[in-house]
Amino acid sequence: MLKSTELHKVSLIDDACISRFCSWGVNIARRLEQYTVCVGADLLELKEGWGNIQNSYVDKNPYQEEKFSETCRSNSCSRLIVLDRRGKRCRACQKLLRSLRERTHALLLKTPHFKTPNIHLTYQQALDKLKLQHNEIRKKDKKIAYLEGRFRDVLDRGVDIEEDLSTDLANVLANSNLTPAQEIFFKEQFNCSSKADPRGHRWHPYMIRLALHVHMTSRSAYDTSRNSGMIRLPCPRTLYNYSHAITAE
Repeated sequence: MLKSTELHKVSLIDDACISRFCSWGVNIARRLEQYTVCVGADLLELKEGWGNIQNSYVDKNPYQEEKFSETCRSNSCSRLIVLDRRGKRCRACQKLLRSLRERTHALLLKTPHFKTPNIHLTYQQALDKLKLQHNEIRKKDKKIAYLEGRFRDVLDRGVDIEEDLSTDLANVLANSNLTPAQEIFFKEQFNCSSKADPRGHRWHPYMIRLALHVHMTSRSAYDTSRNSGMIRLPCPRTLYNYSHAITAE
């Protein structure tokens, strides 16, 4: 415990104490001269969006700052910024200002752009955006299905070639040294392709055995070869009928 005489000595204000206090005050004032007040997102045209952005609040200017009358600040606002720095807002308030502009722009649009973030949209605009995206997906799905159908039709019908080219291909096949298995394969391909409905074609036993062998070796290879349109093979139902003609024992 300090005695009364010691308290008197401590509380005594001398010239040195006054000098130190004045020196501190001058240093603080000089430091403050290097800073200015952050004005926040003070644009009045964006005032409708104030308070609707996360991590922000409305500054009512209780200290009667002359740079602004009322503004919207980020919760991370630094309040003071260096004078020689470009701009009059801190980085947090600059980011807040961009968000307010995007949100205000989205509110002015009846149908927002599908790339507009949902955080900048109202509930109704978010629903409209979802419907717009759903319709775009449906349109693309229909287009894909249409193109797939056209592609299958082209593969099923084959490609028409000129008469001269057809004659040249026939001569090449006629003058080639094909094995009996190759001759059967090409004849089956020609005969099946020449029919309007391939389901009425009666397959050669060799083609049945070949298709069964490919099917049992690799089902995906069989499906890929048959669906490519390059090779005509018996359908899976035909193979099932042949493979199950006799009950397995």
